[in-house]
Amino acid sequence: MTVTDKDAKQLQKMFEKLENQSKKGKENQLKKFKKREKEARKALEKVAREASNEEKKKLDKSKKK
Repeated sequence: MTVTDKDAKQLQKMFEKLENQSKKGKENQLKKFKKREKEARKALEKVAREASNEEKKKLDKSKKK
């Protein structure tokens, strides 16, 4: 079996197409990861603020007594 220039060009196009799909898939995964990371950070900041507010309330109550 011999490989012609036409066959080689078709294979090259298929490889390039697969590489592009892989690259796009990785970019999409990275975007999703960054989005989830941002959401997690916001949730942690919210919890930290709430905990801080609760501590302030406890200190205020102890100062009033």
